[in-house]
Amino acid sequence: MNIFKNKNMKNLLFTLAVVCFSLNFTNAQSSEGHIKYDIDVSSDNPDMAMAVSMMNGAKMEVAFSGKKSFVMMNMGVIMTMKTVTDEDGKVLLLIEGMMGKKAIKSSLEEAGAEVELK
Repeated sequence: MNIFKNKNMKNLLFTLAVVCFSLNFTNAQSSEGHIKYDIDVSSDNPDMAMAVSMMNGAKMEVAFSGKKSFVMMNMGVIMTMKTVTDEDGKVLLLIEGMMGKKAIKSSLEEAGAEVELK
């Protein structure tokens, strides 16, 4: 199963990436910060038991300083996404998962244009 061929997974990953990219603009109150989230996944549906177990240990970490930001999202054994945004709006997205490693270079302008099209 290639998660990048699944349209819903592509949309989820794109949405997460845009949220990460937009963190550059959300720090109006603070110029520096570091936030860690522990994500607990549960379901009463027995069909979801395997997916829930694969998301065990999911975490998200966000750090920003000035116009630079770093977001690391660890989705259990499924995948890890790291997003680095520099002061010029250049973005590097590193994705590592069961299907291998991917690196995507982009910019905040490109991400914004794609969101407006949807």
